Formats: sequence, C-alpha cells, structure tokens
Amino acid sequence: RVMWVGRGPAPDNIGWCAQRLGLEVEQLSPECLDRRSAAGAACVLSSWSQSQTDLSGVADWAERSGVGLHVHLLDGEWRDILSHSQPVHYSLPVGIASISIESGLFNCAYAVYRDHQLRDVHFDVGYAWQTAYLSPNEGGSGAATPLYLDFCSIMLGWRALSRMARDGQSDGDGFEGSKAALECTVISARAADDAAFSEPRSMDAARIWAESQFQDTRTTRAQLETQLVRFEQEFLGGRSLTVEALSTGGGTRSINLALESVLLKAGKPPQDSRWKVLTGNPHLAVERAERRLGFELVRVVERGAIDVVGLEQMLVDPVVVAVYAQTLSYTDGISDRIGEVIRLVRTENLRRAKEGMAPVTLINDCCLAFSVLVHHNGTNGNPSLRVLDLAADNPEVPTMVTLDAHKHLGTDKGVSCVIGTAGTLSWLDGHVRVGSQPSKPELVRACLLYTSDAADEEDSVDLGGRRIIKKKKKTTQ
Repeated sequence: RVMWVGRGPAPDNIGWCAQRLGLEVEQLSPECLDRRSAAGAACVLSSWSQSQTDLSGVADWAERSGVGLHVHLLDGEWRDILSHSQPVHYSLPVGIASISIESGLFNCAYAVYRDHQLRDVHFDVGYAWQTAYLSPNEGGSGAATPLYLDFCSIMLGWRALSRMARDGQSDGDGFEGSKAALECTVISARAADDAAFSEPRSMDAARIWAESQFQDTRTTRAQLETQLVRFEQEFLGGRSLTVEALSTGGGTRSINLALESVLLKAGKPPQDSRWKVLTGNPHLAVERAERRLGFELVRVVERGAIDVVGLEQMLVDPVVVAVYAQTLSYTDGISDRIGEVIRLVRTENLRRAKEGMAPVTLINDCCLAFSVLVHHNGTNGNPSLRVLDLAADNPEVPTMVTLDAHKHLGTDKGVSCVIGTAGTLSWLDGHVRVGSQPSKPELVRACLLYTSDAADEEDSVDLGGRRIIKKKKKTTQ
C-alpha cells in the first residue's frame, strides 16, 4: 500500500498510478499521524500545498517509520511558486526522498531525488544487455524535443518563467474531453485497390489542412491515429486487415503496452509459475518490462537473432504467451527470421486450438526498420518482412507491431504506435493510462509531414507513400 497524507483526497493521477501497480491508497489526515505508523507502506505521499510545518512533520513521521516521503507537485502549485516576481528558494526537510513535478507549464514531468539509490532504481539500468543504454521507465530513449523546449524556457530566466506561469493553465493534449484511460482506435480493412489517400497535396493545401485541424475542436485522437496508421500500412502491410492501434510517447511505451495487453489477455498464470516471453537479443525495454510486469523473459538466441530451432522446442511450453521478434534490431542491426517465426507460431497455435489452449502472440518491433520494410515487400526476390501482410496470411497468429513515426517521418520525438490484429490491443481499453500519448499538435505535425514535401513548395508527395518530384522548367528572360 501507499499512504497519502493530506487534508483532502489524493490527486486522481496518484490513484490511477496506484491502481495500475495494484497498490491501495490509504488516506490519512495530518492530525492523525501520532496515532498511526507508516511501517510496511511502500512510500508516503503528500502534496506541496501542505504548510511547511505540516510537510516537515510528515517527513519526520515517515522517517521514523523508515519510509521515504514523496511529494507530488501539481502543475498549479508549480505555477504558484514560479509566479513570484523574484526567485524563491526552499529548504526541504531531510525526510523528503523525492519530488515529482507534474507536466503542464513544462512539456515534460520531472522527478527529483535526494536518495540516489531510489533514483537508480527508477532509471532501471539494464542487467543483461550488452550496451550502455539508459532511459526513463515511461519513455523512449529520451523525448528530445520536449526536453529541449523546456531547457530553452528555463534559460529565458525567472521573469520569463514567472510570466509563463501567470498566463494560464495548459490545455493538456489538445483534445476535447481527453480521458485518463486508454482507448484503442479501430481501423477498418481496405480493398486491395483502395489507395491510402486520394491525391498528392501541395504545401499550401497541407498547411490549410493542418490549420483546420488545430481550429476544429471536434477532431479526435482516433481520427488522427487512423490517418497516421493508414500511411504506415503502406510499408507495414495489413491493408486487408481490421487493426487496433494506440499512439504512444515512444517505442518503449509501445513495447510495454504490447506486452501488457498479452498479459491481460492471459490472466493469472498457473500456480507457482510465471508467463514466459521468448526472444532473441531484445531491446532493453523488454528486459525492463520483465521486471516491471512480472513475466519471465527467455532468450533463444543464435548470433544475435532468434534461434528458430530452439524456438520450435520452447514454444510447446504451455506458459509461453508471446514471442518478441525484431526487424533491424537496435542492438546490432540484425533482423530475426520473421517468416520462419510466424510459421512456427502458427503451427503451435493450431496445436493449442485443438487442445482448447490460448494462442501465442507475436510482437514484432519495427521501430528502426523503415528502410528495410520499404524494400522487403515480397517482390524482386526479397522475402516480405511486412509483418501485417504476413499476419493476414496467417490469421492463427495474433500479431502486434511497434513503429516509431519519429524514425521514419522525422516527426517530433515521442510519436510512436503499436498496431495489432483484431482482439490484441483492445484488452487495454479502459486500462489506466500511465505515461504520455502524443498531443494533438504532435499528431497533426506527424500527418502533415507525409502530406507535403518540405524541400520545395512545387514538389509533392503521393500520400500512398510514393514521392513525386516535379522538375522546374527552365525559363528565359
């Protein structure tokens, strides 16, 4: 459990986070501290808006019980601090182990630690991976654009920050009625001859479209996600499939959601066992997800890729629920033999269907694989690596694919997608959302980049993914 000390209820996002982690939130008034102990609690939480006397008392009380105090700073409280005309400084009680600062004024949320061991646990450094790669739990390798914008804002100085703090509240992600729960976008199948988009757009037409999206309060996340995914299907495949999709703040989040949905579908594992995920040489995100979500990650690897002989032998284990495969891995550029992996998973799922067992899900990480997917479409002697096309030919294999738009479109850092066949991601509907999803401006810019050619206003791009270059005619005076 966690203990919330305050005169009012805990903020909603603390309750949501505790719910996702399976923790109970115990409410406690500051006046009752002398009658209770924090012993056994995971941590004590409190709000910055407590008076300094109360906050010091709460910190001392938590420290006597050997439990750290975490202070959650709401965006409104952060703005109140910065709205002073002159810089202010606070001396924090020793018992405060960490502080979190809500996003709003800044593009990112931040965590500040006095306890360095706690900081290191939060960063969750890889134990078995062979390269040094560090990133926060709920993001990718670092959302560079938002962090850079926050850095520039801070460098403007106190007067500028004070004015920003006083000028109003954040509009959140830009969508009307935005929810705190996840909700998959369902994207319907298209006929083979149905072009993703009707015609190329000029720069002016693309700009006009983008401006209209910013002004139209009826534009939904599902509408923009549909446009983004339909473009991505031009090189991921799956046009003939009805798919489910979620946009996320980075590849790590996409991978986590894919794994979470598999575990939600699987339910509780048999007694004294854990669900298993088979892989070759995975992204660090999978290793971290193993510790966070409680499954067992089993490496079946040969020369950096999935060993298909070993995979065939391991798949028969009834506690195996997923295979995580990569196309152009982050580690060393190796691609797993996707076609062979799907064939083996299909064979196992046919056997499981006869015995009334749940199928194994394939999770294919394509976050870096744009160039590979464009050229490996099953023509000109190249094997198809477009996993959603392969999934259409193998309906017995539930399939999910992760893809970072910021690695193939050049969009804002922090625009990623996880896309799955029917019945895969919908297990997350209503699930508590922890971590960011792209805002409306970020999704509009992502769509804008494939609807125009920024290099030359006379050039344009066919929205089916084929670049059309119009050469300028030479003229004489």
